[in-house]
Amino acid sequence: MSDGSITASLTQALVTAKAPGGILTRKSTYVIGGGVVVGLAIVALILFATRAEPDLAAIRLTEQSFAKLPTRSSISVDEQIGRREIRNYGTLDHGDANAALIMTMPPLDQSMTRDFDHEVGELEPLRNTNVAVTGMFDLATRFGGYRAIEFNIDLEGRWKQCYAFLSRYESPAVYIKGWVCEAVGKRTSADRVACLLDTASFAQIPSMEADAFLQTRAARPSLCAARRLPDTDRSRLRRR
Repeated sequence: MSDGSITASLTQALVTAKAPGGILTRKSTYVIGGGVVVGLAIVALILFATRAEPDLAAIRLTEQSFAKLPTRSSISVDEQIGRREIRNYGTLDHGDANAALIMTMPPLDQSMTRDFDHEVGELEPLRNTNVAVTGMFDLATRFGGYRAIEFNIDLEGRWKQCYAFLSRYESPAVYIKGWVCEAVGKRTSADRVACLLDTASFAQIPSMEADAFLQTRAARPSLCAARRLPDTDRSRLRRR
């Protein structure tokens, strides 16, 4: 074959390859399409990573006004305390409402009665020196009873009404404590706090005893009520 024939054949092959539907066109389309797919996948992963909430703790509030708040959670395990799961809603120092739920599963051999003053007194809001306790309550929920105190907390001249609580469940396998604070200038009732706790949800947790107790109680009909205790029964929280 002559050089001219070879050149003509290569030229024709290149034209064919570059023509619509030719191999180079198809390969370019595949490369571009593949690049677009990869790019979209990367963007989706970035958006998921930036928007996904660290969803570690199994306990959460379902009431809409708190459920819409930004949350953060953590889990820790201690030989003395047991497994502790914490979920925070909002921030205490901000003017908006905020809350925290702390679910503890003590070691199996630990069945002591919880000291209300100690357990509640170590909570973040009660560490504030400008706290005025205004009432004490017994709360009833489908999961069991709670003891709670109502108090006002001074955030540099801005007052928040809060409730701190500790469960009094029949099962020693799990107990819950925490607090609920309204937005600055707003008020709520102990009955509403009881209903917030009654509608809390629990994902499966490692403790078989605690999980069985919570899931069985969650299947019960809703129950939330509050009873104010006489002022003579008001807890005198020990400052740390």
